[in-house]
Amino acid sequence: MASNASVRPSSTFHRVSLSSDNYVTDMASVEDSDFLINAGYFVLRQEIFDHIEPGEELVEAPFKRLIDARKLRAYRHTGFWRAMDTLKDKIAFDRMYAAGDRPWERAPE
Repeated sequence: MASNASVRPSSTFHRVSLSSDNYVTDMASVEDSDFLINAGYFVLRQEIFDHIEPGEELVEAPFKRLIDARKLRAYRHTGFWRAMDTLKDKIAFDRMYAAGDRPWERAPE
């Protein structure tokens, strides 16, 4: 029914683990983590609209229902991926491009 691209996050953020009384128990760069995130790219069948109720966001309740029904798959993308959500991200991409550092033009290893 639906598929999304899953990637390892690459950013300057750190994953923080807390104890029940809010002491930091672990902090690690998300680049060093073994978890995947939804990269925001989807391949959807027309029937997806049968699973979205008015006012719902695609990734929340509808995807939960698809997960429960085993109708959501993921493609593990191992090539270059980085979010471009902010002006800071765009500037970083522009600098990479100007410097000839264009990993998005290379085939995945």
